[in-house]
Amino acid sequence: MRAVVQDREALLSMLPVNTAAYLRTHGWQETHKEPGRCSTWSTSGGSEEPQILLPLNRDFEDYALRASEVLAAIEQVEDRSQLEILRDISTIFADVIRIRSKHDHLRNGSVPLDGGVALTRASRDLLLAAACATISARPFFTTRKPDDALRYVEGLRMGQTEHGSFVLTIQSPVTPDLQGDLLPEQESDPFERKVTKTLMRALASLRDAAEQSAATGSIKPFEEAVHLGVSANLCDALANLQEETAAESVEVRMSWAPVRSMEEREIRASVILPQEVMPLIREASRVFREFTPQEDLEIDGLVTSLKREDDSEGVVTITGWIEGRPRKIRVFLSGSDYDRAIEAHRLRALVHCEGNLVKEGRSYRLQDPHDFYIEDTQGEGE
Repeated sequence: MRAVVQDREALLSMLPVNTAAYLRTHGWQETHKEPGRCSTWSTSGGSEEPQILLPLNRDFEDYALRASEVLAAIEQVEDRSQLEILRDISTIFADVIRIRSKHDHLRNGSVPLDGGVALTRASRDLLLAAACATISARPFFTTRKPDDALRYVEGLRMGQTEHGSFVLTIQSPVTPDLQGDLLPEQESDPFERKVTKTLMRALASLRDAAEQSAATGSIKPFEEAVHLGVSANLCDALANLQEETAAESVEVRMSWAPVRSMEEREIRASVILPQEVMPLIREASRVFREFTPQEDLEIDGLVTSLKREDDSEGVVTITGWIEGRPRKIRVFLSGSDYDRAIEAHRLRALVHCEGNLVKEGRSYRLQDPHDFYIEDTQGEGE
């Protein structure tokens, strides 16, 4: 026997606009409407077919009762549980990402608290990496992320966890398709849908690249997948997901919002990455991070050495932190910037500099340096 939704708060959560969108995208047709009061829906538009009376104002005293009748009618037609239908109504305007960590000790649907926190953080990083790659495909994204990618992550919503080992659900809101004479025939996907497409395309490419690299011992399959959204950030987020729960596999499954068409059938809706490919994915991340220039990187540190042969350009070594580790970075400065470096070295004051970080053998160099200043004296009329 299926569960019947009786909780008043759950029934009040059925927004009329969400329910109407659900009915429309599941084959129901609106046959009559009294604005602000109710609308009538039928499976085929005929009077003898199953009909639904949808209340349009949640302030009605009997709204919860009428919402329960709507659920019961949909259940009868679709032969699905009311809980599933209610969940789908609530997420009708979102692509839903389900991230499943599979392991025997997670069968009861729970994880240790610290593992749950880490899992949530890694899931956020996974979506952020996909958003960054949607804007510009790169092997590695530094700490400075595009504003559009950060705004996208801020708009994500966490849904209820689900059973099946441990399943974290993330809702990615997406605007619906609207049709009419004023709109072009080929309307571009909104950024949010582009991100979820990038995510699933990148994950499938990542698994394929790991399998090819295992057979060939080459990094090339990972490099060839960068244009599809694979990056060091994506690799690390996925490996962290697996490691924090000691999962046998990580599955990412997508339920596309039915209010917006999904034409690209070649994009997989589910990708499973087993534990055994994670070392390859970690190594790909290390290579990407080590040999990819980090653009527009901000360096804060101490000037530890100075060398200038004449009055032109000199070499300054700044000891700063890169990805949580102290590193010595060579910077070529001239003129007043070099003079500031001398003063900072004398005062043992922190300096700030921006540029593109590249690795040269075992050392680092900051290309195209700019915005060099002594932090303690910035803004004092330099």
